Amino acid sequence: MDAAGITIKATLRSKDFMASFIHPCHECVRQQPARFRTTTVFTEYSSQHSTCKCRSVERCKMLRRINLSATIIVLVCFFLPWVQVSCAGAKDTLSGLGLARQDDALLWLIPLSMCAVIVFVLLRVRPARPQLLGVLSTFAGLIAAVMMNRERTRAHGESGLIAAQLTGWFWLGFIAAGVVILTGIAILLRKGPDQINKIR
Repeated sequence: MDAAGITIKATLRSKDFMASFIHPCHECVRQQPARFRTTTVFTEYSSQHSTCKCRSVERCKMLRRINLSATIIVLVCFFLPWVQVSCAGAKDTLSGLGLARQDDALLWLIPLSMCAVIVFVLLRVRPARPQLLGVLSTFAGLIAAVMMNRERTRAHGESGLIAAQLTGWFWLGFIAAGVVILTGIAILLRKGPDQINKIR
């Protein structure tokens, strides 16, 4: 009996001794996910991810504002004097609207395309698809630039008694049309926030 009692006591002591090592290990295992979630590495990664996302959204908004401003400039310049005509000492000016009424009906495509871009931006049609705005702006800017370039070649081709000279408003609208094209291409090529999330 004494030998059996000693054996039982030794067994119990060995179990207590092992338990003193096992329980802390289980506690460490249970606490490990919490520690893993709160590590500074993942905290820094999440903060960097949110910062990059905010910067991308801000850049998209900036491109939209520049695009909208340039589109409005093209539309306003269409109603301002484009060509200054002089004949035998008499001078007159013609706006894009006047040229569209008299000589070239295709010039009406300029205000129509610019109004389409403005309505698209102001009504926020499909805000989650900025590529549509990029395509529309690019084509609208190309239409305006091509039509205005045609008018430029016609003005420089005038000869004889009638002398035609392009005004500063024409060049301002022409440059703004180029800005519309560039910003449209930038919006078209730029990845939206949803595409960034898919990549990440």
